[in-house]
Amino acid sequence: MSEFLLNWIAGVRGVGVADSDILVGGFDPEIKALCEKEGVPLHRGALPAAAFKGMATGGMPLGGSAHPAVDARPFQEIGILKTTFVMQLLEQGHRVMLSDVDTAWMRDARHYLTHPAHPP
Repeated sequence: MSEFLLNWIAGVRGVGVADSDILVGGFDPEIKALCEKEGVPLHRGALPAAAFKGMATGGMPLGGSAHPAVDARPFQEIGILKTTFVMQLLEQGHRVMLSDVDTAWMRDARHYLTHPAHPP
């Protein structure tokens, strides 16, 4: 996961998004340490870290036998947790655009959300 996050941070910075506009949601010590090293704010939310351990893979290590096509429940659970996380940020007054770490940023998409009829 850390390689994906490093690539995502580089991509977002590369299209001109300021670090002050970046917030990573993470719950494990590895992601916390990586965010601190990269100078990127981390929000841990009010959800317990144990709720996320192995969530996306059904508790299996990456490369294990759990796959969304076999058991969609872990994928659905992570979606619920992401939604809860975003709701917490919105309730705190933040404007939120969610982007997973496997998303490649080719340009800053925020303009399209605020001025959809007038692309840059």
